[in-house]
Amino acid sequence: MRSEEVFTKERLSFETLEKLGYKGYLLKDAPEKIVQFGEGSFLRAFADNFIDLMNEKAGFNAKVVLVQPRGGHPEAADRFSEQDGLYTLILLGRENGQPVEHTRAISAASRCLDPKRDWEKLLDCARNPELRFVISNTTIGGSITIDDMFRDGYQSVFVGAGLWKPRSLHIKGESLGHVAFAINYLACPEAFRLGERVIVIGSGNSAMDCARTAIRQGARYVTVFNRRDKIAASQYESSYAKLEGVTFEMMKVPVEILEDSVVFADSEFDEEGKLRPVPGSEKRYPCTGVIVAVSQELGGSIVSGTADIGTKPSGLLVADEDGRTSRPGVFAAGDAAHGARTVVEAVANGKRVAEAMHAYMQSLPMPEPSAFSQLPIQEAVEPSVLAEQVM
Repeated sequence: MRSEEVFTKERLSFETLEKLGYKGYLLKDAPEKIVQFGEGSFLRAFADNFIDLMNEKAGFNAKVVLVQPRGGHPEAADRFSEQDGLYTLILLGRENGQPVEHTRAISAASRCLDPKRDWEKLLDCARNPELRFVISNTTIGGSITIDDMFRDGYQSVFVGAGLWKPRSLHIKGESLGHVAFAINYLACPEAFRLGERVIVIGSGNSAMDCARTAIRQGARYVTVFNRRDKIAASQYESSYAKLEGVTFEMMKVPVEILEDSVVFADSEFDEEGKLRPVPGSEKRYPCTGVIVAVSQELGGSIVSGTADIGTKPSGLLVADEDGRTSRPGVFAAGDAAHGARTVVEAVANGKRVAEAMHAYMQSLPMPEPSAFSQLPIQEAVEPSVLAEQVM
């Protein structure tokens, strides 16, 4: 089945794929050996994709139980479970120098649980004697650092953190109540009341998403302001924004955000080719809401808590083509190393890094067990709480 073929409108399931004549690999029945906290696109396209390949190529014979990290969305969990845990993965990119397109039905997942509703089912997973692995969402960079992981016996660490920290403009007025940052706005636009005249600062793909979303949220006038003379977003994204009525102001630098407007100055290139504001060109542009969409950056906790790891001026990790950072054993891919890109690019990058990590791990000696692992266990004295109380 090729991705350009017309798909049925029936719900995806093993039965549906059989009707379509799907010839790819499918694993219908296997023990649930993995619990995965998180059901987002990257985990499904990266971790679960590799588990699916392990099932096919190495006979791993395992299913993954997906657990919503916060819960509260039982309808989403039910939809995933009703389609037999199946989903379609399309990879576009280059392999061995040649353009490739792979379409694959991933059958590694068995079901999805909402922990708020399905708590007992989650406990049953923990009691399952077949359980072997947990893909966790433990926060690294707070109480637990990468240095702590190496201390505790981990020999290699992969950093695939997304860019969840919005980059700020560092201008006066950015903390006002009618100002939103792109990543927060797109996560839940209904939570913001930006009014009918919205200014979007920035011109990347996320800025186009914000502008078009603002229109759907009721804004009548949406203007994108860009400090350069070219739009950073793809022609595809910007053209659709224009079709929906978004207007553009080019060569404008934000100076200050006021309660009813934003002050912009004209920008120009100096002799060194750097952008600078033109003195005396400041003007106020009216608005009821502002969205700051000038990229995102890596949260500092992972980097600040790890010794000997290099970063770029942008805050991203320095990594070579195979994901090796300046800290031996630490690999990075995706947004953490290359900035905000597509999921397709992140997955392709991650596959190459996974091979490099495997080669690195194979070159290391087996870790020594703890010096205390052979000590006898002290016999515990456990008085019963039901014993007679002595007053």
